[in-house]
Amino acid sequence: MTILSSEEFKQHCAVSWKQLIDQLFPAGVPAHAEWTDIPEVVRVLNHMCAIPSINALFLPHSGWLEIYGAFPGKESGQIELETNADPHHSQRRVCRVAKLTFESFDNPDDYQFSYFRIQTAPLAILHNEYMMPGNMQEEVTELGPGEYASRSIWDNRLDNDDAPLPHAARHIVRILGGSMVLVQKMGNYAQASGTDDGFHEEFSEDEFREMMASCNRDYTRG
Repeated sequence: MTILSSEEFKQHCAVSWKQLIDQLFPAGVPAHAEWTDIPEVVRVLNHMCAIPSINALFLPHSGWLEIYGAFPGKESGQIELETNADPHHSQRRVCRVAKLTFESFDNPDDYQFSYFRIQTAPLAILHNEYMMPGNMQEEVTELGPGEYASRSIWDNRLDNDDAPLPHAARHIVRILGGSMVLVQKMGNYAQASGTDDGFHEEFSEDEFREMMASCNRDYTRG
């Protein structure tokens, strides 16, 4: 396995991110695109995961993760995001998608400010004892499609009657609302201080786009 220097990895991320976006829009990269159909949302996100370790998904309240795949959810309107690179230790985050948008700017050589935004629709809280930062994420045990139990059931690997969990049971994290932003991992936004505390949620969709456009203009001017 080739080990890249930090500068080589930064260049790899930039080139790969641009490559994936160019491939996604073979007729030319638009300033704006959006998708609401779940199969299309899954297709686009999977395409942007095709080269591993170059993306960063900023969560609604705090933190960021890499995503390694997207899948249709088990309930209508939902998708699942794989956030663990190890296929033997899957960690899915589940959300209901309102729309996926793409934004790009006038810089044909550097796409680091081009980004995708996943706008979610609300999910009801099921078990509030395992809430994550800002009460925007909830850990639960999924016993089957649409059937959920406390996270503690997963920890014990037993249901409330002390019987083994169903074979299909999973530990999942439900994203209850807000938006997520997918960016190039070594780009200026991902590397800037403070962007991992839900910074994007302080802006409307249009305001965030204008902020990123301004960053791109400043960067392009040098």
